Amino acid sequence: MNGSNMTAKEKIHILKRGYGLCHQLAPTYILRKCAASLIGTVFTYVGIYLSGMIVEMITEEKSLHALLVAVAAYAILRVLFNEVLCDVIALSKENQLSGGFLAKAKMLITEKCAGMDYAHIENPETHRKKQETENFLYGSDSRWHGIERLLYETQRIFQPLVTILIGLGLCFHALLLTPARTGGFAAFLQSRWAVPFLFLVYGIICFMRMKLSRRTGKIWSDHFSDANANQLKREHAFYAVFFTNRYQRGKDVRIYRQKELLLHEFERIEKQGFDICKGIMRKMHFPDFFASGASAILDAATYAFVIIRAIGGMYSPAEAIVLAMNLSRIADGMMDLLDFKVDYWDVLPANIKHIFDFLDLANEKYEGTIPTEKRSDNKYQFEFHHVSFKYPNADQYVLRDINLTWQIGEKMALVGRNGSGKSTLVKLLCRLYDPTEGEITLNGVDIRKYNYDEYLALFSVVFQDSQLFSFSIAENVAADTAFDRARVESCVKRAGFDARLAAMAKGVDTCLYKDFDEEGVEISGGEVQKLCLARAIYKGAPFVVLDEPTAALDPISEHDIYTKFNAIVGTKTAVYISHRLSSCRFCDHITVLEKGRIVEQGSHQALLDKNGTYAALWSAQAEYYKDTSEELFA
Repeated sequence: MNGSNMTAKEKIHILKRGYGLCHQLAPTYILRKCAASLIGTVFTYVGIYLSGMIVEMITEEKSLHALLVAVAAYAILRVLFNEVLCDVIALSKENQLSGGFLAKAKMLITEKCAGMDYAHIENPETHRKKQETENFLYGSDSRWHGIERLLYETQRIFQPLVTILIGLGLCFHALLLTPARTGGFAAFLQSRWAVPFLFLVYGIICFMRMKLSRRTGKIWSDHFSDANANQLKREHAFYAVFFTNRYQRGKDVRIYRQKELLLHEFERIEKQGFDICKGIMRKMHFPDFFASGASAILDAATYAFVIIRAIGGMYSPAEAIVLAMNLSRIADGMMDLLDFKVDYWDVLPANIKHIFDFLDLANEKYEGTIPTEKRSDNKYQFEFHHVSFKYPNADQYVLRDINLTWQIGEKMALVGRNGSGKSTLVKLLCRLYDPTEGEITLNGVDIRKYNYDEYLALFSVVFQDSQLFSFSIAENVAADTAFDRARVESCVKRAGFDARLAAMAKGVDTCLYKDFDEEGVEISGGEVQKLCLARAIYKGAPFVVLDEPTAALDPISEHDIYTKFNAIVGTKTAVYISHRLSSCRFCDHITVLEKGRIVEQGSHQALLDKNGTYAALWSAQAEYYKDTSEELFA
């Protein structure tokens, strides 16, 4: 949507929300900018007056001492206005507010991303909207087309209004002087009728310039609303970060000689961006050229008007200079007001709307109100009732007609080939998504009716791609800056990380990775999973899920982790998900998924005896495991 497609009511609503957002992020920011603008405008006119006074002193052949005093007075006033009043009182504080504005704006986006439905996180459209929001809220585009532009335009309408009012006040007497007795066009320019004629000329030229500015604004607006241009910015940001921040990938880049591939892609994006900018500049060349010409015509009209009047004896040289400079300021103010109409009214609302399109992105998940039962016996039972699911905007179902009961206190396994829907089923269980059809119940109640935060508190999940952050081990395990140190150390040891921890001088205070701490440690994939297990233990939730967290490990290491965690889980309800059947052999109940459907259920031996899908998978993996089966299942 561009500005021309929005109604006046919609524009007013968006601009009002924009000011509300500005006030939320920096309450006195606009006031400070207007104060700085007022100070600058007043000093401009003070400077014009002092310039005229100095010229008058020169024409009257005043002493050098008097001239030096006037120049010194000008310098002192400039320091007073620009350095003291403007920089110290207004702008320095404004810069502090600007920094706070930036930090709060980034936090606003971060909080929005952290609180939105997981379905939005996996949706590319969300990432496009997020990119646009960052551009218009605090990115490089915000200065010219976003929130910063809104602040600038607010200051801009204040400044030309003050400029015009002060200028007219100072020019009023000079414009209404009795003309000299001359004939022809010069007589007209010296008459009082010339004043409205001059301002009519101003108005016509400013209106033409506004039309050209509107065309320029549309060019920019179309560019910043273009999906391809925004996609290009996202790609540029990705490769820029890839080369500078993602040092963990440096090994692959070198081993597989990926540098040329990455540089080729980066150069391609740079070239496309340059071509886009070149095209924009080409489109803007004509309106920019004539907009500059309009300014030159205004200056020419102003000086012609003043010079002819001065030649007619209406003004002294000093008065002529002051009047010409004042009129130029008034003309600039008029142009700014009309440009303001284009930039503020025609362009800004559509750009700012992009921000609220993202911030207003609604969470569709019903979060429920029923509190979950606080059971000391951890008796929780989950059931899937004819559950089917397909991802948003997808045509194919990932899960079809799932009917499943996970009994209290049992150890269950969910197995199947890659892509059979195992991880998706966990996402539904944890309410990262809601079923497309059917329902999931906890102790007989639809899980959508439970308070969402309380419901999530029931789960400790270790995903295949679980992440650790560049924080201390303790903060990663506790998932908080406040933690029970003894409990963290116990959980880390129980997860099998004790040997590595003993070698770390700072213990659980050791920072992971080197992003922020040069003494940070790099850990292996297996060690990452052990710390993720420790995190799950620390949470102490009654329902535990291991979603293929050890897929990258060898069978013996995987079995060791599963066996260790099986002992840690104890009597809690646990679900083990793996495509390696041997790792889940100790489970009470095994469910086999195939192409999104449950094809078999039962114990390990029962499924082997059935000689169906599970038995076929087991036989296919038997050769792989034969060298370790004696050790694993002794």
